[in-house]
Amino acid sequence: MRYLVTSLVLALAIGLTPAIAFGGIAKPGIPAKTGTKAPVAVGAKVSVALRANVTVAGEIVRLGDLFRNTGERASISVAHAPAPGKSAVLDAEWLTETARRHGLEWRPASRRIRLVLRRDSRPIERDNIARRIAAQLQDRGTRGKLKVSLDLRVSTVHFPVDAGKTYAIRELRHDERSGRLIAKLVAPASNPIYTLRITGRLQKLIKVPVLARHLRRGDIVRGRDLVLRAIDQAQVPSNAVIHRDDIVGQAARRSLRSGQPVRNGDLEAPTLVRRGALVTMEISTPMMRLTARGKALDNGTMGETVRIRNIQSKRVIQGTVVGSDRVRIAPAGSLAAR
Repeated sequence: MRYLVTSLVLALAIGLTPAIAFGGIAKPGIPAKTGTKAPVAVGAKVSVALRANVTVAGEIVRLGDLFRNTGERASISVAHAPAPGKSAVLDAEWLTETARRHGLEWRPASRRIRLVLRRDSRPIERDNIARRIAAQLQDRGTRGKLKVSLDLRVSTVHFPVDAGKTYAIRELRHDERSGRLIAKLVAPASNPIYTLRITGRLQKLIKVPVLARHLRRGDIVRGRDLVLRAIDQAQVPSNAVIHRDDIVGQAARRSLRSGQPVRNGDLEAPTLVRRGALVTMEISTPMMRLTARGKALDNGTMGETVRIRNIQSKRVIQGTVVGSDRVRIAPAGSLAAR
């Protein structure tokens, strides 16, 4: 009796329910009505051999799954199988007690003997399920590029093999404000025998220009400094600059990290003329084009008017910034520029 109790405890510890009361499968204390044959009397010993690692398809483990040459005893139910895709380890003590109780002549060569029992399954990738849900939401009229993130902790869902080769998403509900969704996954698609409740979140993706490199204050954004990236619309700042052309040519007002959307407050017009710097003054008329050197008395961005001191005449004139250290002087001010 003590040996039997020990075996039962060990079986429960590895996630199996050993057969009780004439070989039926049951939760502890509740005999199952499986219709299987009762074990033959211990006196009618049958010599058997332990199988190698075993894979079963259904939820019931039978004597013939574990031992060879069991004859008419093969269909006797001895335990519940693990969940689909999972495994359990049967140790020498549990196997010995199971063989004894069902009239099998078998002894382990070593107490270290183990048998790995695996439940077969039909695997479905989590990403496959997510894409199916996204497609179903689009069919309902949800616009934009969608990405579904499921709360499943595993990358693969394992269906029982008898659930067929098809599955469907049923009772799909989606909250527009929070993005949360809930649904039932059923298999097979028609007359389902397996149901899994799944939850997750829907992300509406939009393409936003983000920085490809870190920028320091004052750096001018070039075209190569930006890449388009699909980002969850809910994560895009309300003041993010969405159009690439509105960013290129602007200067960083502060240090900016790569991989981040650019906000309106992050940029400013670049300073092309700096106070105290030498600049080229350009004077153009239909008849001629002259240049002279001057010293900037103001900072200036593209299109701004700044004061310039002519190095030769020392006169101060005004000009329009047209490029880096370049100022255009109106013809009326050409004499002063000489």
